[in-house]
Amino acid sequence: MSRRMLLRAAGGGGSSFPAPPATLGPSSTIGISRSGSNPTFNFNSLAENMILVGSTYWAVYQPGQEGDIALASSASPDGPWTSQGTVIHVSKIYAPYLIEDGGTFYIFFGDDKGVGGDGKMYYATASTVNGTYTIAGSPTAILSPGATGAWDDYRVGEPSILKSGSTFYMLYMGEKTAFQTSERIGLATAPALTGPWTKDGGNPVLSPDTSGAWDDFIVADPDMFAYGGLLWMLYSSTPSGGGTPWGLGLAYATAPMGPWTRHMSNPIMNGSGIGFDENGSFRGCVFTDNDGFHVVYTGLPSGSPNLATMKGGNAMLVVS
Repeated sequence: MSRRMLLRAAGGGGSSFPAPPATLGPSSTIGISRSGSNPTFNFNSLAENMILVGSTYWAVYQPGQEGDIALASSASPDGPWTSQGTVIHVSKIYAPYLIEDGGTFYIFFGDDKGVGGDGKMYYATASTVNGTYTIAGSPTAILSPGATGAWDDYRVGEPSILKSGSTFYMLYMGEKTAFQTSERIGLATAPALTGPWTKDGGNPVLSPDTSGAWDDFIVADPDMFAYGGLLWMLYSSTPSGGGTPWGLGLAYATAPMGPWTRHMSNPIMNGSGIGFDENGSFRGCVFTDNDGFHVVYTGLPSGSPNLATMKGGNAMLVVS
């Protein structure tokens, strides 16, 4: 396949969503408009990605404790979201990702080595979006940390997947040695969602920026989507030295292996200064349709980060 071949927006077996207004590009000015109904996930939730199934939107999220994966539904990509409860429970799992292919629904997730897991990535499947989900194998890992000394030798997780032709492309977070101090973003490819997944030789495809930048410490939580002849990556970051807490940025490329270029409007979103996302914004996804660019994200409230106090929200990219 050509490195410049465009990928289709994922969210239902790799099929394309309706095209939003033709505005998003490298020279666009990008801002954010938070929903006046926030938090639209008005329950403990670390919001991840959403897909459209029929006329209903489904979002996967992590509730207020590590080990559970849950789903929420909405009649609109902008919420409000209604919790549909836990669909997977395995101790230590985190950062789920929901995708459909060929009538089967897949939830990918990491096994969090930072709290005693093995640092590998797994998946579960179901014939309907709301389950029952069965974890593959006993279980079977589909991506593992690299060899000792590699950039991702500690753990791998936080996937986002797009399909082009017969190939699946996964952006994922990899970490070296220490928990939440060395996160980078890498790429893996596979002929099927079930694998085998092969890491790209050019990894990592996105690393922290130069000293003093808003994203000079770690980069994580990639969400990949296609628009306007480019691939786009929504990602989370935080600076070193105790600056502005978690925020969201965008990068773009002509192929998933990059090179990825940070957008000049970064960071597109930080904390709101009040409420559930007072201190920061991270994780989430961008969903494109005729109305524009819908964002779901997790808010970081005041005080020390605590899964039990986090909720999710909605926003729109404001592009000019």
